[in-house]
Order: sequence, then structure tokens, then C-alpha cells
Amino acid sequence: MTEIFENVSMEDRSYPQTIDGFEPYDFETVDVDWWYEFYYYWMNYFAAALILTFFIVICCVKQFMKNRPPYNLKTQFTLWNIFFATFYLCALVRVTPEFLSIWKNPNPIHRALCNK
Repeated sequence: MTEIFENVSMEDRSYPQTIDGFEPYDFETVDVDWWYEFYYYWMNYFAAALILTFFIVICCVKQFMKNRPPYNLKTQFTLWNIFFATFYLCALVRVTPEFLSIWKNPNPIHRALCNK
């Protein structure tokens, strides 16, 4: 299945790109060949199964909750929001140095969109 990518060099498939000496963290590196194979061959089936599962779960929960009182989910939603606030803070800390390194140079739009 990797014969599709024979004409693509490993340099073109490397992820993530390094900018001004910023190296990717360990969790940001991926097995690119595995990801391409999964994406191009299985993503449509995966997306269709996910959408079908979503609609089945929604219909089942709707029937299950038809004659029941509503749940009090204030604590769960508070924990959910704390989790996402923490996630976005970590993303901000990770992205800000690269964002600033791009925007401090001349012609930042071109530099952000073009590889060279």
C-alpha cells in the first residue's frame, strides 16, 4: 500500500516542520507512512462508521430518556470546561513561540504559508 508514496520523498513527508530551531516534542512526531496508509484507505470507512454510531447513540439515548427526569450535570460540565481550559492553555504555550518567530520577521504571511 505504500507504493502510492514512492514518488514522495521522506523530506516532504516529515512532520512537523521545524521553524527557526524549534524542535517538535516527542508526542508531536508521528509514523508518517502509517498515517498516510490509514488516512487514504480507511478514513472514509472510519468517518461513516463514526457518524452511524453517533446517530444510533443519539436515538437510543433519546428513547431511554423519554420518560425520565433530566440529569444534573453541573459538576461534569465544570470538569469538562476545566479540562479544555487546561488543554487550550498548553496549546497556547506551545504555539506562541513559533507564532511570534514567524511574525517578527519580514513578510510573515509568505513565511507562514510557504515552506521555503
